Amino acid sequence: MPRPLRTPCRFVTSAALLAATTLAAAPGRAFVSLDVKVVTRVQAPGAAPGMILTGIGGAVVNDAGEVAFQGWVEDPTLEIGGSGIFGPDASGAFVPVAFDFEPVPDLPPDTEFRFNQTYFPRLDDAGSVVFQAGLSGPDISHPANSSGIWRWRAESGLERLARAGDPVPAAGPGFALGQIQGGLTLPTNGAGGVHFAGTYADSVQQIGEMALFDIGASGIDPVVTTGMPVPGVPGAVITYLDTGVVSESGDWSFAAWFQGPGVVTDLNDSGSFHWSADSGLSLRIRAGDPAPATEPGVAFAGAGGAYPNAAGRFAYLSRIVGPGVDEASDSVLYGPGAAGSLVLLAREGRSAPGTEPGTVFDDLRSGGSCVVIDAQGRVAFVAALAGTAISEANDVGIWRWDPARSALELLVREGDPAPALPGDTVATLGCPVQNDRGDLAFDAVLAGSDVTSGTDGVVYAIDAAGSWQKVLREGDLVPFGPGDLRPLEAFGFHAGAVTDIPGAGALSNNGQLLLVGYSADGTNALVVATIPEPAFGSGLGAGVVLLAALARNGPGVRR
Repeated sequence: MPRPLRTPCRFVTSAALLAATTLAAAPGRAFVSLDVKVVTRVQAPGAAPGMILTGIGGAVVNDAGEVAFQGWVEDPTLEIGGSGIFGPDASGAFVPVAFDFEPVPDLPPDTEFRFNQTYFPRLDDAGSVVFQAGLSGPDISHPANSSGIWRWRAESGLERLARAGDPVPAAGPGFALGQIQGGLTLPTNGAGGVHFAGTYADSVQQIGEMALFDIGASGIDPVVTTGMPVPGVPGAVITYLDTGVVSESGDWSFAAWFQGPGVVTDLNDSGSFHWSADSGLSLRIRAGDPAPATEPGVAFAGAGGAYPNAAGRFAYLSRIVGPGVDEASDSVLYGPGAAGSLVLLAREGRSAPGTEPGTVFDDLRSGGSCVVIDAQGRVAFVAALAGTAISEANDVGIWRWDPARSALELLVREGDPAPALPGDTVATLGCPVQNDRGDLAFDAVLAGSDVTSGTDGVVYAIDAAGSWQKVLREGDLVPFGPGDLRPLEAFGFHAGAVTDIPGAGALSNNGQLLLVGYSADGTNALVVATIPEPAFGSGLGAGVVLLAALARNGPGVRR
């Protein structure tokens, strides 16, 4: 298939020509602004003339409000196309970073990129784009050398950071990097650190190890590997690693399994680990350890899920076993206290704050992908409820823990009145995202006599002061081109990775929330909604300002 060639020109979206439009802004109240970054069904940024942007996915936003995304392009006349990564240049334009079927710099001729939907980009605050990609070509052998990680900077272009088959000197002579599995992330401090999960092996003896890697100035460094001793468990070694997550400070949190003297399978053979450049590897929680704030003899069962923040604190979701524990009381969620120690936030079968007497938390693990923590240790999570007053109309809520106040508060529950939408109720809740400023955003489905399938989706935001904002609702007018205000038929929330890792998610620390909007004819728009700081106003902002200026105008442009 012919490759989609680039052009050196800047790209200006059709939305860039629109004037700002204000819809019923409430005097004295804060408002949410919507900035349309790019729309589909127009000329693709930086691609050859006639190459149309047909799809948007894997979008991420940084703290400067800049965006990177994976896009699909096609020339309907020539019947060619593919997928690629787009990022911001220093002047404020979207530019193509890498395309399918494009030659890969510094590799043999006819070696080309291959992308699919798992290869989403990452973006740091300096505007550097990091991405994983597959490779094809006559010299490519799967999986020996068919995957890699690249970084793109506007001032220097593409740089290969790691590729399957690259030597791993820190592991010893003859060791090479295996297939890159995922877990790709990077901090947003501009220091250039990149972290990923993968394997390496001795090419002679074929002795392979799983590893968590850091890429820095010294090259590819396997900081944690299978075969490594387990701290605090004499004679035990790690036998299996999950991909883990990395905080903004570059610390790894991950689950691992191990073997050794006194280690019993399914009893005490796993745990939640932490690694940092300063303190090395530590075993934070081990299966079989006593579970704090539970009955005597109750212990953690298996390796739970750890959710770290930039300060080294974490939330922990796990199952427990022991006397008196049954299927109705065996899941727990912990978070950091004011002093940093773990505090029991919620337990299955225990009273749920903010609900009627007799209502308790149901299985907390059912919302395991919906736990988020910010730099101050505030933990937000989704949980299901059980009790005599519970039905399908009110059985899920979102809570937030504030360690500074030692308070766990119910923010919203299914069945609640929908803020800013009189007569409507919240029927279904989605997972929240949260930033270090204290903003929390989530999507929901509405119910009400005037609600239709074209108006039942909504996104809300709650700031650190507790003020609510309606960000966007299906049916709202959004500019898809000059003079082209269209009702939003649907939107994609969590368009990129659902994570609080900076540069890898949908909500920046400055309140920019990333959405993909869809119109009735299939045209998509990449939208950044800016949530105002609490100091700008209080209460629910009833109005929405739609800003469709140049895609790079405003505070997101690097100076």
